Amino acid sequence: MKIGVPKEPEGETRVAIVPSSIKKLMKSGFEILVEESAGNDANYNDDEYTNAGAFIVSRKDVFSCDVIISIRMPKVSELSEGQVIACVADPFRHPDVVKQCIE
Repeated sequence: MKIGVPKEPEGETRVAIVPSSIKKLMKSGFEILVEESAGNDANYNDDEYTNAGAFIVSRKDVFSCDVIISIRMPKVSELSEGQVIACVADPFRHPDVVKQCIE
C-alpha cells in the first residue's frame, strides 16, 4: 500500500512524515511517496527521504496513492474516491470541506 505525503501550503512549516519514520512504515509494508521539497520548510531535504527509503515524486504521483497523510486538509479536487486521508481536517471551522470529502 502506498502512502503519499504532499507538500503543505505556503505558511505551513511542518511536514506530515519525517525521514526517521520512513523505515518504520516500510517495515509495516508501506511504500512512501513524498512530494518533491515537501520537507524543506521543516528542515528535511529530499536526500534525507530517499536515504531513508522513500521515493521523491510529483504532486500528481502523491495524490495517486491509497493513503494521503498531511498536516492541512488537501484540496478536495486533488482527492480520489476511496482514498484514506489522515490530516487535521478542522471540521468545526471548515464543515463544508469535510462534507465534500464524505460525499
